[in-house]
Amino acid sequence: MDSQQLDQFPEISIIMPTYNNARYIGEAIDSVFSQTYDNYELIIIDNYSIDEMVEVVTSYQSSKIKLIRFSNNGIIDASRNVGIRASKGKYIAFLDSDDLWLPEKLTRQVVYMERHLDLDLVYGLAKSIGNPLFEGRLVAQPKGSAFCSTFEGLFISNSIVCMTVMARASSLKRVGLFNEDPNFVRVEDWDLWLRIAHDYKIGFIPEVLGFHRVHAQNVSKDETSYLKPLNVIKKYENMSWVSQELVERSRYSFYFAAAMSYLYLLNREMRSHFLKVFIGSSSYFLRLKAFCGLYFSYLPKIIQRNLLKLFCSYRKSEMNDRCNFR
Repeated sequence: MDSQQLDQFPEISIIMPTYNNARYIGEAIDSVFSQTYDNYELIIIDNYSIDEMVEVVTSYQSSKIKLIRFSNNGIIDASRNVGIRASKGKYIAFLDSDDLWLPEKLTRQVVYMERHLDLDLVYGLAKSIGNPLFEGRLVAQPKGSAFCSTFEGLFISNSIVCMTVMARASSLKRVGLFNEDPNFVRVEDWDLWLRIAHDYKIGFIPEVLGFHRVHAQNVSKDETSYLKPLNVIKKYENMSWVSQELVERSRYSFYFAAAMSYLYLLNREMRSHFLKVFIGSSSYFLRLKAFCGLYFSYLPKIIQRNLLKLFCSYRKSEMNDRCNFR
């Protein structure tokens, strides 16, 4: 099959939403063009950027790139849905315009999916770049067991990073794509993974497949965003096939995750969330961690800052030892 035929019948459709990201999108596109697997199309959905983003994209003059202009009204997954509907590929992959893939990402996942025909989605690991506080940390930390990829495991803790996902297009379309409800902004992907996990089987490749860039433009200024997962939990809590025990485990898991997010910002809001977990959780281990967080929240700021630096340094070293960083 020649290059023109590959462009007409791509095996993989890569969905890349963007807005005013001329600074980084070139690096993201370069990481796609550096893939060892080249039977793909790159669909870029632009929310009518007013910077030089379009000029950067058109400068590539590649038939593999399809640029769509679309106003998403602040809901990024509306852009992803537009891209999915316009796609031709058997598989769908996602890459934000400020993130990067490693060269073997697509090859590893296509081979894995072709060897495991029972899987409808596969994901891997990503580490953070761009911010010294998060540099080298895993974006999410799945425990590596098969349970983490089941509905129950994902309902307790979302370990899937969107930029590491490859999914069968047919399955994505059958479960209804991303949720465009404004109440699900920042957790639309988690809701989609749960729907897929309920109906299909998900696989995990325990390797770093890319890099998530942390910078001022993609860090939410809305502190209530840390509690958005509760909207997803509320959606499922009255469904007969979801146990109340699972709902409670999920709720306190995300209260703890919110507390940790506040902790990394040295925000006093961490205290109230650690307290909720300490009082309400039935998990002894989670309550113990919440107690440590509560103790930390009462320390002087200068001690908090120094302990946080030590903790981040330790976690970075630990993750490098445990994971296949390249």
